[in-house]
Amino acid sequence: MDSFQVAMKRSLLLALLWFGCGTFAGAEPAPAESIALGEQATLVSAHFGAIKIADGALVEFREATIMPHRIGFAYGWMLLVEGDAKGVRLEEELVLPGPALNWGAGEDRGTTAVSDNRASATQTVSLNPGSQGWTLTTVWSVVEGDPLGTYRSRLKLNGRTIAERKFVLAALPPGTGPIGMPPGTNTLILTGGKPPPEGGPDQEPSGSELP
Repeated sequence: MDSFQVAMKRSLLLALLWFGCGTFAGAEPAPAESIALGEQATLVSAHFGAIKIADGALVEFREATIMPHRIGFAYGWMLLVEGDAKGVRLEEELVLPGPALNWGAGEDRGTTAVSDNRASATQTVSLNPGSQGWTLTTVWSVVEGDPLGTYRSRLKLNGRTIAERKFVLAALPPGTGPIGMPPGTNTLILTGGKPPPEGGPDQEPSGSELP
């Protein structure tokens, strides 16, 4: 398991941000009760999925619940924030189904706090939304030795969980990309928030390639 931060180029984000539920950047997010991030910022929505990076910048995001166990494959949170989030820091916890052999450079630098059993780790994330309010948190990537199975990612503010997602890291057939959210699935999970209405676009989960 490795992790890193990514700069977002606004033009790329607006052009290529895509959610597995069938909505595109610029569309209204599913209804959810907003969460205050300090005095001047509000978390409007939180999405977890597959991330494609090129030249140090985000070029594609796809919300998904099943990720391929492929070395270098990246995933993480995409947040929509309103207001001034400067100085807002979140804790991001990743819980694995078993110990990870390698937690990456963050463990060596001391920026990733790894549990004694090596099956979970926590990082502190400083939010830096672009002009449209979208921001990535930590980008995690698959490394050799990461266990297969069900993972859980949590975002916390002052020790309180504000967003949570379970997903599966699976040995998918070659050429299979992340599998998106099934029709009718609540695509936003905001602790304490109102879930979006049932139903949604009649779109089958995507299995297309996301290198």
